Parts: sequence; C-alpha cells; structure tokens
Amino acid sequence: MRRFTIVLGIAAAAAITLSACHNSSTGGVPPQPIPPAHFGAEYALTNPAGGPQFIIAGPDGNLWFSERGANAIAKITLSGAIVEFSVPTANSAPAGLAAGADGAVWFCEFNTNKIGRVTLNGTFSETVVPTANSGPTAITSGPDGNLWFTEQFPGKIGKITTAGVITNEYVPATAANGAAVIVSGPDGNLWFTEFAAAKIAKITTGGTITEFSVGLTPASHPGFITAGADGALWFTEQSGNKVGRIPTSATAVAPGFTEYGVPTAASQPDGIVVGIDANMWFVENLGNKIARMPLNATPTTGLPVAPEITEFALPTAAALPFGASTGPDGKIWFVENGVGKIANFVP
Repeated sequence: MRRFTIVLGIAAAAAITLSACHNSSTGGVPPQPIPPAHFGAEYALTNPAGGPQFIIAGPDGNLWFSERGANAIAKITLSGAIVEFSVPTANSAPAGLAAGADGAVWFCEFNTNKIGRVTLNGTFSETVVPTANSGPTAITSGPDGNLWFTEQFPGKIGKITTAGVITNEYVPATAANGAAVIVSGPDGNLWFTEFAAAKIAKITTGGTITEFSVGLTPASHPGFITAGADGALWFTEQSGNKVGRIPTSATAVAPGFTEYGVPTAASQPDGIVVGIDANMWFVENLGNKIARMPLNATPTTGLPVAPEITEFALPTAAALPFGASTGPDGKIWFVENGVGKIANFVP
C-alpha cells in the first residue's frame, strides 16, 4: 500500500527595469508597476543531505522547517540566516510542524513515534504517542488551543495539550486510511487528508469524524490541505495530478468536490498555500515547479487541465519541492528536498 510520500520559475529572472518618469505637475514620481511573479532566492543548508520536509510561518516572524536527514528542526530568517536545533531522539525523522498557542513550535517524529516541542531558543521536550509505530506525520494548532496530529499507519487523529499530554486518539470509520496532513478549518473543525483511502475528512473538537469521497478521483492520494481565501478547503492529489476543493458545507452524500487538472503530467503536486494575492499556490515535486491557480479556475468537468493554472519552473534541477508556507513577508516559501535548500517565490 502506498503511503504519503515524505521525500529523503524561472531560471534566474532577468532584471526588470522600471523607468521613473518625473511628474512635472506634482514634482513626484508616479506609481511604479508591480513586477510579475518571479523566483526569489535559494538558501543552502549546512548539510546538503539535510532533507527538508515541512515548513511553516513561526510565531517569531521566521520560517521553521523540519530536516529528516539532519534530524533537526530549523528556522530561517526572512533574509536567509539559518539556525538548526538537533532533535534529542536520534533518527526521529521530524516531519510536520505547527505553531502552538503557547508560543512554541510543535512537530511530529515520524520514525520514533513521538510529538516534539521546541522553544524559540531550542529547548526540546517530547511525548510518546500511545499507539505504537503510528507514524505521526503532520500537526496543526486547533481552535480549542490544543495541537491535533495525524497518525499515518493506523489512520488515527491524536490530540495533545500544550502541557504535552495526549488526551485522545480518534479512529475514523475507514481503517488504515493513511491520515496525512491536517489543518484547522474556517468552520471551527479540523480537516485532514486520508492518503491511502483517497478521502477528505473533518473532525470536530469533540472528536466526531465525517469522511468524504463521493465525486473524488479514486486512488488520487490526497496529501497536503489548507484553507483558502474563499472559506473552502483546498488540497493536492499526488497520484491524481490535480488540485481539489471541498466546501465546509460538505455532506457525506454530497461533498461538493471540485477538481482541477495540473498542466504538467505526473507533476506530483504537494505543498499548497493561499498567497497574499488570494490565489492558491502549490509546488510540483516531480514537475520541479511552483504554480499559481486562481479561485475561478476551470474544473476538470470542463477541461482535462485548468488553463488558468500558471506554472513557473524552478532554477535548480531536481529540487523536489515538498512543503510550502506563506511567509510574513508575503512570499511563498518552500523546501527543496532534493538539493537541501530553502527557497522563496514572489507572487
């Protein structure tokens, strides 16, 4: 059974010359045009085999990311300075991260079955997940102030307090569903992808789970999920090579899925975020691209691919982009797992 892959633009954009025409009537300079979307910068890790995985906007104005190969949690400033903190447990394979209500960064230890917490100055604490070999994969801060995480192998959803106590593990109706990424939705629920079962699901803070699959491409392997500017949940389909959308009004019999085909074949879309321009942005792991999709794109019921999706090739070959996040500077930040770098893109 396939499991959610945690992988081990443009070539340097030409400078855009802006002519500053003097306005003789006011003595001022007229507004300058906004440069088109373009690749920003790449920052190399100390260890090229660091294997960056997931990335989030941290509570301190920096970006925080996990390094599977280096067994570290790291932060990068908006100017590109990187600080790494080694996880106390060896070979933990740190994965998804989240900013907690307590001001710390929480993360999953995929290999060693723990949920970790690291303060902004690098002090760690760890909690063992009750279910053995659960494969904790992704985590998010919930509307109740707790952290919620996925257990990929049994397909459970766990809840941990900011005091480090795991209070519940909830079991969806579909066993071994491959629970992958989880996000706090705009409706006060938590939404997550079931990678192996090809379903999207939601869980209330009280633990009630509803799964949705009617109308979703079979065996599409949904991976990353995020809340869009339109109040819906948007997700990527690794095998389906699509971006999907589900409204919070979804019901089990009528989820209201919409899917959008990615122009590049077999691109393996992964990390997806909403940009400051309100468009959806996602990275293509195998396509080696970052792409922009407006909310009014053409669904696959109309065309095989959405023509409104604009793709930008990354300057470094085989970069294998995976996790992504919108930074406090408005740029799209993402990891380049294949080359051990953190990159950003200006939308």
